[in-house]
Amino acid sequence: MRLAPMLLATQLLVSCVAPSLAPPAADPAEIAAREARLARFERWRSSGSLALDSEEQGVFNVSFAWDATPDGFDIRLFGPLGKQVYRVSQDAFGATLWRDNDPPVYGAGADELLQAASGIAIPVEQMRFWAVGLPGDAVNEQLRRDARGRLQTLRVQDSDGSAWALEFLRYRVVNAMDLPRNISVSGEGVEIALTIRKWSVPGNPVDDTGRLRIPGIDD
Repeated sequence: MRLAPMLLATQLLVSCVAPSLAPPAADPAEIAAREARLARFERWRSSGSLALDSEEQGVFNVSFAWDATPDGFDIRLFGPLGKQVYRVSQDAFGATLWRDNDPPVYGAGADELLQAASGIAIPVEQMRFWAVGLPGDAVNEQLRRDARGRLQTLRVQDSDGSAWALEFLRYRVVNAMDLPRNISVSGEGVEIALTIRKWSVPGNPVDDTGRLRIPGIDD
């Protein structure tokens, strides 16, 4: 039979093929420098959309306007026709949530207030870090970076035990920094597609529409 010699030749050929090379790892010093710069990027404004697929509430989309400061954040969520659905803010003193014409609701954390109002777990407290490409202050169970030191995948667990898996799908350059544009977040019965379309930085010039300009995006 000629099959055996053919198999032997195939095995020899396969053994001679060089294994695929893994992408080069980012330099730890470069990663540290990158994340130190991102950590200093504490004051910004962004807008975009959240597509949510919840086991409890179904599928729907909202747009957002997000202001971040060193002390906390303020997020407004809008439904169809630009109607504001929720507004939630958090600072060193706690969190506040507004809904329609209802009186404001106060609590210790924005995540808890937003979930109580919407029925969906949305980890906005950690998203403050994820939005700029940082792992955040939750427990880092697993992460992977690309050759430039940017996060590709991340698995974290909040202090309350909530587990989240993230995939950083696309980056863009803002103020000479690589910042995420598309992030996929899943966990706690919900899948979230986060898209950040606009950035602005307080202190930069204002364009003729009244929106703060961002080098690298508006130039």
